[in-house]
Amino acid sequence: MDLSIHGKSLAAKKSVDDRALNRVVLHCLAERLQSMAPATLRVIEVGAQLGTMPARLIERGILRRADYTLLDADVELLCESLLWLQEWAAGFGLETEDRGDALYISGHNGTAVTIHDAQAELSTFLRSVAINTTS
Repeated sequence: MDLSIHGKSLAAKKSVDDRALNRVVLHCLAERLQSMAPATLRVIEVGAQLGTMPARLIERGILRRADYTLLDADVELLCESLLWLQEWAAGFGLETEDRGDALYISGHNGTAVTIHDAQAELSTFLRSVAINTTS
């Protein structure tokens, strides 16, 4: 896969970013999400860049069932994100299915995550979607 220079630098620093995560916050997130199982989560990641966070959460078994939207103003990175996630998933032993407007990732431990990408500023994106905060 051919990434842009920016995409290559983000992919190369993933392991550094992995180690920099606040483990207390990550543990609290894992506990909270586990208490919500088996619900399918709806996630919007603002400033998603290359999309390494869903990979990180899937690797750790924290994210299993989700409808995950990568939101970023950088269209080039978003174009690369689904390709990068496909390559990452294959290397992690997960199946992927390109659904045209989304990437579906499935496999061990009941992983069933659909990844969408959305190129927009946050305020524009929020005006364009209906968010149900009661579910």
